[in-house]
Amino acid sequence: FVMHPGGDAVVFDAKGNPKWQGTLKYKGFGPACAVADGDFVWCTYPENNAVIKFNTTSMLADFKISGGTTDKFVSPHGLYIVDRKLIVTSSETGTIFSIDLDNFRENIIYELDEPVYQYIKIDSNEIILTKSGIYRL
Repeated sequence: FVMHPGGDAVVFDAKGNPKWQGTLKYKGFGPACAVADGDFVWCTYPENNAVIKFNTTSMLADFKISGGTTDKFVSPHGLYIVDRKLIVTSSETGTIFSIDLDNFRENIIYELDEPVYQYIKIDSNEIILTKSGIYRL
């Protein structure tokens, strides 16, 4: 799976051949971040407060969290999957959410004082990219 910041994307099969090519826009905006999850791709759309799961066969939206005028996920930005949990960062509020991929329950795992653009976990090290720099939690 490869995505350009404007939303143009290509999904490849196991042999590296393109199986789908197109644009993953939501209400006129390309995603800020995307992460593959088996036969699905999760994307964030901060301008629309939305996290959307796309089916890689049809590239149609399979599931949407938030969106519209709700403030549940304000400016979702970064995505990361660890231990069957989708981690979503907020580029406006500094909140880091965990979404259980088996039952879609949401939990706030961190509330920080500045925007968070990305989260990754390597072994027991949790690393974030914020407006002011890169930090280990």
